[in-house]
Amino acid sequence: MGEAGWMPYGEAFSEQKAEALKAIELDDSRPEPHLELGIVAMNRDWAWATQQKEFQRALELNKNWAAVHWAYANYLVRVRRLDEANLALKIDPASSYAYVNMSFVSYFARQYDEALAQIERAIALRPDPAETLFPRSIIYVEKGEFDKAIREFHKMGNLPHGLGHTGKAYARAGRKAEARTILPKLREHVTKTGIGRYEIALIYAGLQENDQAFEWLERAYEVRDKGLTYLIVDPCLDPLRADPRFQTLIKRVGFPTN
Repeated sequence: MGEAGWMPYGEAFSEQKAEALKAIELDDSRPEPHLELGIVAMNRDWAWATQQKEFQRALELNKNWAAVHWAYANYLVRVRRLDEANLALKIDPASSYAYVNMSFVSYFARQYDEALAQIERAIALRPDPAETLFPRSIIYVEKGEFDKAIREFHKMGNLPHGLGHTGKAYARAGRKAEARTILPKLREHVTKTGIGRYEIALIYAGLQENDQAFEWLERAYEVRDKGLTYLIVDPCLDPLRADPRFQTLIKRVGFPTN
């Protein structure tokens, strides 16, 4: 629920950690709680070494469990080890979810045609809009197919992730007034649920209003918004990368250097 933005990050990931620790107390031979601790370390604690340790421990306990490979690949993506991430996902070639994950790897590698091809493979295996709507839409944005992306984003309703990328798509399309109409909706989410700071930064980055983008990235940092775990790979932030403030923020989030 925290990953999807349906529940405040701090609350969701804290509950996740408490349940995982209880599970380990009951039975340390199971891989599931180590997987969950790795996800908490990734999304809430930004403890990069702990993430790798917990995912690898889960793999030691069940090397053929696809869910661990998916989670570990997500870690590898965020630290920009993209080739390794693809290898981790190929353990489950018959799974639509594996192809969705591979599409994200290609997306973060700026290989947008390949990313879209992976989405089409996922749809061929299981036509589930809930699984493919968001990744396909963000790919359309980076391919410059803004109208198509915006139509797809509108199907996601009022969730902060979809709103942020809708606003960013409007901004990239030059529809700046429409992009700005999304900002009050996201601020309302921030007030009510604490979610939306990173997404507001994405819109300002799309508008090329860098000072405002960095202001909201700083606000995201203050609450350990999970969006910042994508800082070094997210194409949405490419307009900010030449700014010295960006490298400073990367160091503060504590990404591993190798």
